[in-house]
Amino acid sequence: MSWTLKRKAQALLAAEEGAVRKDWGGRVAFALVYPNTYAVGMSNLGFQTIYQHLNALPDVVCERVFLPDPEDLPEYRRTGTPPLSLESKRPLSEFDFVGFSITYEGDYIHTLRLLRMAGIPLDPAARRPEDPIVLMGGVCAFANPEPVAPFMDFVVVGEGEEIVGEIVAAYRETFGGKPWSERQREAVALAKREQLPDFVAEVSYWDAHDGPNRWMVTGKMTLPWLAAGKYRAKVAAEAAGLRRTQAELEARRNDTLFAVRDLLIRLKTSEALIEVYQKGIIAQAEQALESARIAYTAVQQARKSVYDWPILLGGPSS
Repeated sequence: MSWTLKRKAQALLAAEEGAVRKDWGGRVAFALVYPNTYAVGMSNLGFQTIYQHLNALPDVVCERVFLPDPEDLPEYRRTGTPPLSLESKRPLSEFDFVGFSITYEGDYIHTLRLLRMAGIPLDPAARRPEDPIVLMGGVCAFANPEPVAPFMDFVVVGEGEEIVGEIVAAYRETFGGKPWSERQREAVALAKREQLPDFVAEVSYWDAHDGPNRWMVTGKMTLPWLAAGKYRAKVAAEAAGLRRTQAELEARRNDTLFAVRDLLIRLKTSEALIEVYQKGIIAQAEQALESARIAYTAVQQARKSVYDWPILLGGPSS
């Protein structure tokens, strides 16, 4: 971990007004990530609003994470430093939630780059019990989430100020407000015992006559550490299906090869028979026909000679 990068983060934090620092004890740790540089992220009012709203929840500590500046990337690579939060300099992997606020589709690739730098698997099914929940919000969450949705545990669609509180409450209900390390141990034990309930987050909105209209959003997410056994079962089932398909393909391939070989043998046999007929039977038949023609000609000449004998002897012709 680089002290140069830590000092730069401390300098940015010291120049700010309104930054929130909280003790982590007993709180749900939420990393609010803007997948672009500090200058771009802090110019986004929506990002600042959700940061303040999350930290207004007493049982939540929210810290910001940004894409490293281009000139800092060599230092990150040299020291192997993961993306760090601005407030406590903690890596993304130590948070309970990693929430990306994505405003521009061009930042999709930065989102994946940050996950890779943090050592968090891009595939939700490959994430370990100790990995945080990865979610996405912001303008792109309802404008065009599909390109990056396969890399998220779930996508938050709607007003973040309304939804995040209910997500945190559901998380609290599931884990009972236990610290990260204890939650990690229990998650591993749950996965091993395959007690794997799906976790459903449902937010209901309605039409209000005395205020702004609301709408309904229903989302479902399967927490990856609780679904470890389910994923293993799915992978095993898919692997078994793949093996069956491969066996069927191999059997069909063998059948096809046998049929082709049989056709080739029949073709060779036919060619040999044709050659026998051409060189043997047909040639013999032609020779026999020629012999018969010669014999016939000889007989005709002999008969003619018999008829001509009286003429040669000077007698009558009949």
